[in-house]
Amino acid sequence: MFLIIALTCIIYHSAAADTQEVQESQQYYRISMVSSHENPGSPALFVHGESPVWDPELQSLYFVDVRDSNVHRLDYVSGKIYTKHINYGEVNVVSLVASSHRLLIAVRSSLYLLDWAIAGDAALRLLTTVDVGLPDNVISEGKPDAEGRFWTGTRGPQTGDDVVPDKATFYSVEQERFTHPRIQLRPVSISNGIVWSLNNTVLYYIDSPTQKIEAFDFDLQRGDLSGRRTVIDITTIGYEDAIPYGMTIDSSGNLWIALMFGGTVLHVDPDTRQLVFGYKLPVSRVTSVCWGGPNLDELFVTTARDNLDAAAEPLGGAIFTIRGTGSRGVTHITPNQFNTFEYTNLTFSHAESPVWDPDIQTLYWVDVLQQDVHSLDYRTRQHKVKHINYGEVNIVIPIKNSSRLLVGVRNELHIMDWSRPGDSALRFVAAFDQGLPDNILNEGIVDAFGRFWGGTKGHQHGNDVVWDEGALYSLEPPHFVPQIRLKPVSISNGLVWSLNNTIMYYIDSLSRRIEAFDFNLERGHISRRRTILELDEYWDTEVIADGMTIDKDGFIWIALMFHGCIVRINPDTRTIVERYKLPVTLTTSLTWGGPNLDDLIVTTSRRNMSPDTLKKQPLAGSVFILHNMGTSGVSEHKFVFNNADTYK
Repeated sequence: MFLIIALTCIIYHSAAADTQEVQESQQYYRISMVSSHENPGSPALFVHGESPVWDPELQSLYFVDVRDSNVHRLDYVSGKIYTKHINYGEVNVVSLVASSHRLLIAVRSSLYLLDWAIAGDAALRLLTTVDVGLPDNVISEGKPDAEGRFWTGTRGPQTGDDVVPDKATFYSVEQERFTHPRIQLRPVSISNGIVWSLNNTVLYYIDSPTQKIEAFDFDLQRGDLSGRRTVIDITTIGYEDAIPYGMTIDSSGNLWIALMFGGTVLHVDPDTRQLVFGYKLPVSRVTSVCWGGPNLDELFVTTARDNLDAAAEPLGGAIFTIRGTGSRGVTHITPNQFNTFEYTNLTFSHAESPVWDPDIQTLYWVDVLQQDVHSLDYRTRQHKVKHINYGEVNIVIPIKNSSRLLVGVRNELHIMDWSRPGDSALRFVAAFDQGLPDNILNEGIVDAFGRFWGGTKGHQHGNDVVWDEGALYSLEPPHFVPQIRLKPVSISNGLVWSLNNTIMYYIDSLSRRIEAFDFNLERGHISRRRTILELDEYWDTEVIADGMTIDKDGFIWIALMFHGCIVRINPDTRTIVERYKLPVTLTTSLTWGGPNLDDLIVTTSRRNMSPDTLKKQPLAGSVFILHNMGTSGVSEHKFVFNNADTYK
């Protein structure tokens, strides 16, 4: 599949300003222009192209023509450009909306939902208005963050190329509070170039007349900015007469910046604060940039020709693509992003209990409702399934010095021999919550001593579980008699120990808390219970914490059920430091795996989902493998059961 809209190909070498001091190699790249569908031999020209955004599902580029009040969609395969005219005034921004065919657009100083299929002004639904009382201000930029908030900024009154300074504002708009935009920065002159670092801890921002690219520390959970600083001042690298405009980021975390009046796209390393390269275009008014194409390795560049002599710049207003840069964009899971991710080509009813066996490079997990134990050999990619006819299977754990596995079935623990058929594969070890036949052994893990720790949950109907009917137990050799460590609990989940084995972290899901206990490894004793994090401070009552793991830095990672995300928590400061959304709602558990323990493996569910919900979440029930998370895990302990291979 190829792009058939290329008009011409221009070869350039290094084109950054002569005065900048960065040592540049003889880098070559190709520039093409989007052609007119009606006149394939001529470029498609727009008065003021802006706000390019790539839709991977439609393989299309959306952008706006500010002055002509049009929203455009360029079909990558056919080269055809579709146009939606807006009668309300200047259209400055277009953005995709998650799980919707509608678009979010900015018209003058208001945000609207746009339904392309509806004719005329009836296609618009007003969401909110900013800069109320300043009728000459307009929204100039906007993008969603990984939490789904929309960040947008305005510019002051404009005459020709001149904008009144310090009359505008930079806002964030929460999904639940569209009518109450939150002021983030004021005053600004021309809000532009919004983008986030790959781990969502830094927001990069441009107020164009300052001629600076700035950075802020970013709290994704709260939407707070702090620590304002300058990444690069373009006047120090030879672009005194230009201003930075639109901006995007590549998969290496580098910034790409459109230079208005500078006719250039800058490639900047924000960590070293150095210019990597400057890509010169045959026009002066470069407005914005975004990555697109099937492999996200084509840089789309919008330009403008308003207030220009067309004879002086005949290509002003063209849409350019730059190829051969050696860079590419970030893979998006609308509206959020990861560095890279994979997922199983199978979905499961309720995947749970992922555990990594480093000795045989194998991932185990269970499908609770289908009563299956699964294994995936990382080296061969061979996937195996063991069906258990005995009831819900909630836990699987490798056994030290054994090929057998410890599995939790209903309210019992068994040793399982994969090579034996049916129920004959199971050897009973212990039962929990005896006298409560509807209770289930819900979660289990092994401490550094080799003990099993596991907890139960009460009777469940649909998504509702009876409160305070469960308990937390430990089990150790040689007698393997369950010892009650905590009672009552409602849904035992998320067990993990600090790196020095002095603290046990624990989740009783219905408490909506992450808790900690002092831990005596030798005696298996817990004490001094306290709360690390209250979910009530962050999410509504539906969201609960489920599975948990720990990384090599001592930070804990938690799967949030009914919210479709995982969070990284610093247990010392009791704060959420990172958050990653998945394209599903029911995230159940997680563990570290892979040869270097740097793959974060996340199980999910489709339990009790309606057909309509499953259509919106086709990946529900998949096992996700997230790469490039910036840290890695530590090996989990195996259950100690001497002579497990001969146990009868």
